[in-house]
Amino acid sequence: MSTLYVDTLEPNQNTAITAAAGKLLPVGHVIDHKYMQYGTQINLSTATYTDTGLTLNITPKSTSSKFIITYNVFVYVFGVSNQWVAGAGRILRDSTAIHTDAYSLGRGALYNVGGPNAYIMLNSSDTYEDEPSTTSQITYKVQFSAYGGRIIYLNAIAQKAFLSVTEIAQ
Repeated sequence: MSTLYVDTLEPNQNTAITAAAGKLLPVGHVIDHKYMQYGTQINLSTATYTDTGLTLNITPKSTSSKFIITYNVFVYVFGVSNQWVAGAGRILRDSTAIHTDAYSLGRGALYNVGGPNAYIMLNSSDTYEDEPSTTSQITYKVQFSAYGGRIIYLNAIAQKAFLSVTEIAQ
């Protein structure tokens, strides 16, 4: 038995490289993974989308790769009796919004915040699969907005949000 060691394999005249089954990394394996946390408090009171501090750069290894983008943000609302609170999160690839979650404050999107000293703390998370079809660097970013004139606080009370981007081979 012989062993051949190489650093790079290049196909001849743009043809595919073939190998015995199981000898190349299979479709679905993780090529790259990036993760970051952000803990600075952000106060939102308008429906204008605002950066959350969750931003990651990643350079795809293949134009056929898929990306799984997941984020979680802690949302804190200090309320007044009988007020409704809603917001939305969205994911951007570079400067283009690729996914919006209008129900990002929870399954019902609207929460009754009772009593003048009451508050609620929610986890707002979302996952999206992207197919950018490029090998140029990509910047993924999470933005949030608030609706109904109420102030929502992201990452309050020393909570940290996170963003995770995973490149999957196809």
